[in-house]
Amino acid sequence: MGPFLIALALLATLHPPELPDRVLSEFALEILKQAGPVEELEVAAFIMRSDDGTLSLRSWPNQRRFRTAQWSGPLPPAAIAIIHSHPVTMPLPSTMDRREAERLRIPIYAVSRGSLCKADIRGEVQCAILSRR
Repeated sequence: MGPFLIALALLATLHPPELPDRVLSEFALEILKQAGPVEELEVAAFIMRSDDGTLSLRSWPNQRRFRTAQWSGPLPPAAIAIIHSHPVTMPLPSTMDRREAERLRIPIYAVSRGSLCKADIRGEVQCAILSRR
């Protein structure tokens, strides 16, 4: 599977400046890879920024549950966003995703095989089309 490109028309509003589109695309691809071919099984990760500015994924335990991912414990201090898989038939962030983005004050991304959507810290949703390079 080739890397994904995010439609540039929506890119500027889809991620914060500290999360470059190339990195966000790589992370979206990695989440889809972890999710595997069964779209109903969800995986999630924190997008982390280290002190030197390096961005990485920190996968959640108990991956690949039916339409749910759960984190137990405090939000890691280096977390700048959450990214998780969604089935292509349900690409938008859920009501719970939007509420958690507001509560945690970090964006939550839902990635499916066709799109990448973000619930921002106001609970508003923006989406971009993912296409293969």
